[in-house]
Amino acid sequence: GGSGSGGGNRRCGNGILEQGEQCDDGNTINNDNCTTFCMFPFCGDGFSNQNTEECDDMNNSNNDICLNNCTLNICNDGIVNFVLEQCDDGNLDTSDECPAFCRQARCGDGYLKPDREQCDDGDSEDYDECVTGNNCKWAYCGDGFHYKGFDPNFQREWCDDGNISNNDFCLIDCRLNVCGDGWLFNGVEICDDGNLIFGDGCDHFCLDEVCGNGFAQPHLGEECDDANYVNEDNCTNLCKRATCGDGYIQPGLYEMCDDHNIIIGDGCDNFCLTEVCGNGIHQPWLGEECDDGNTVHNDGCTNNCRRPICGDGIIQGYENCDDSNSQSGDGCDQFCLFEICGNGIHQPWLGEQCDDGNSNNSDSCRNNCRTPRCGDGITDSPWEECDDGNNMYGDGCHSTCMYENCYDSDGGIVGNVTGTTTKGSVSRTDYCRDPSNIEEFFCHERTYVASGPFFCSNGCDQGRCR
Repeated sequence: GGSGSGGGNRRCGNGILEQGEQCDDGNTINNDNCTTFCMFPFCGDGFSNQNTEECDDMNNSNNDICLNNCTLNICNDGIVNFVLEQCDDGNLDTSDECPAFCRQARCGDGYLKPDREQCDDGDSEDYDECVTGNNCKWAYCGDGFHYKGFDPNFQREWCDDGNISNNDFCLIDCRLNVCGDGWLFNGVEICDDGNLIFGDGCDHFCLDEVCGNGFAQPHLGEECDDANYVNEDNCTNLCKRATCGDGYIQPGLYEMCDDHNIIIGDGCDNFCLTEVCGNGIHQPWLGEECDDGNTVHNDGCTNNCRRPICGDGIIQGYENCDDSNSQSGDGCDQFCLFEICGNGIHQPWLGEQCDDGNSNNSDSCRNNCRTPRCGDGITDSPWEECDDGNNMYGDGCHSTCMYENCYDSDGGIVGNVTGTTTKGSVSRTDYCRDPSNIEEFFCHERTYVASGPFFCSNGCDQGRCR
C-alpha cells in the first residue's frame, strides 16, 4: 500500500501530482493551466489556453486565422489571412491598393483611388453619376452607359450607345433618333427632311411619299398601300383598292376573271364572273332564263340555265314523264303526262273518246275512256231503261236498251176496262181490252204515246198488249 507518488494507481486528473506529470488540477479541461495530459499548456499544443492564448491551431503557418504566437490573425496586422483576407498592408489607408477590410482595391468598393478613379460611390450601378462599368468615371454622353439620373449641372441622357453615329437609334448628343429630327435612322426611316409635314416628298412617318412604302397616303391619291408587288391581294401596285374591272383577278373578291372593264357580253361580266351557265348569275344576254349555280337538273332551273318546260327531257313538278319532245302517241304526251286512260287528258291518238280523270263509271265518260252507248253494260238513265251488255233482244232488255214489255213512263198508270187509269206494273203478260185509255205508254214494239189518253195503236193479241 502506500500513498503519494509511490502508489500503484497513478492516474492523470485525480488532482494528485504524480510521477511523470507536470501538473494535475483534477479536471479534464484543456483550456486552463493544466491539460488533460497533466502537462503545462504551451503555444502550439493545439489547445487554446484561455488565460494566455487567443487561439492555437497547432501549426507553423502565419497565413491562417491563428498566428504562430497564438494570437488571432486580424486585418491590418500586416500578415495576410488567406482564409478571410485578399491583402493586408498593415495600415488603415483607404486610398492604397489594400484599403480597409483587407480587400484588394477595386472600382466600386467605395474608396477613391485618385491615381485611376474619378469617383467611387461604392455600388455596381452603371446608370448613376459614377459609372462602375467605366472604371469609376463620371458619367458623360458617349460613354455607352445610359445615365438615368437628373442633375441640373449634367445634361440628361435619353440614350447612350457609346458611338459617334447619328444614323442609329441614339444620336451623338444622347437623344433618341426620331422622325423629323433631320437624321436618317438606317433600317427604320426611308427619309428624314427635318419636319413632320407630308406632301413634301418625305411624310410624317419618314417614308418616301410614293406608292409602295406600306403607308396609305390619301393626299397622294392612295386608297391603300401594302408595300408589296402583288396585284392580286386586294391592294394593287397602284395603291388602289381591288375592284372588278381593274384587270387583276382577285380571289379574295371571288373574281373568276377581270378583263379591265365591267361590260357584259364579252366573256367576263360586270361581277368579274366568267359568263357561262352555272356561275350563279342570271345572264340574259347569254340567253339564260335562270342560273342557280348548281348541277341539280330538277330544281326549277336546268343545268343549261333554262326554265323547265315539258319536252326538255327532265321530269319536273307536275310532270309524270318527259321524253324530250312535245309529241303525243309515244307514251308521254305533249303535257308530259303518261298516255294512259284516266289521266284526265283526252288523247284521241290512243283511241280515247273521252277522259274525265275519275273512277266514276256511271258518268258521261266510262273508265275505259269511251262514251256511253247502249250495250256497254251500264244503264244510263233517263235514256236507257236497261243495259245488259249486248245488242240482243228477247232477253228482257231490247237492243235499244228498253225493257221488252209494256211500260208506263209516268209511274205505271195502266188503263182498265172502263177507260180509267190505275197505277200498277205493266208487263207483257198484262191483259188489256180495246180500246184501252193509257197515258205516256210504251209497248214492246216501242210505239211511244206522247200524251194521252190514246188507244193502244198496236191492239191486243189474245188479251195481251203488243
